Amino acid sequence: VEIALSTGQRVDGRIRFISSAASLQTRTFRVEIEIPNEDFAIAAGLTATAQIKLGEMPALQTTPASLVLHDDGRVGIRYVDEESTVRFAEVQVVDDASDGIWVTGVNDGVNLLIAGQDYLREGVKVNANLAEGS
Repeated sequence: VEIALSTGQRVDGRIRFISSAASLQTRTFRVEIEIPNEDFAIAAGLTATAQIKLGEMPALQTTPASLVLHDDGRVGIRYVDEESTVRFAEVQVVDDASDGIWVTGVNDGVNLLIAGQDYLREGVKVNANLAEGS
């Protein structure tokens, strides 16, 4: 975990505890991070920002509106394959940002359905209009 203290100092730490349930009042999870402070140079009570390193993986940024619920309950997206056939890909949301969501489970270079995806089913042939930049 990378810690940025309000003093401008940066230190590395390790996660010691993550709560298994969120607080009902704040809907946040308690996380304890241990940082080295043998010389007591870091004062108690300082405000800090923690950035947890989760590793890297291929992901696609899209809008939450592109997500669909499959008949069997899986969350995913619909896309058009090389034969202009509608397909479904189950996805996992790995991050939620102000400018969209990041998902995994989508092959690189697929043509996402971003309009009308709720009205189409897998296996249907379509005449897709590719958006600019596709």
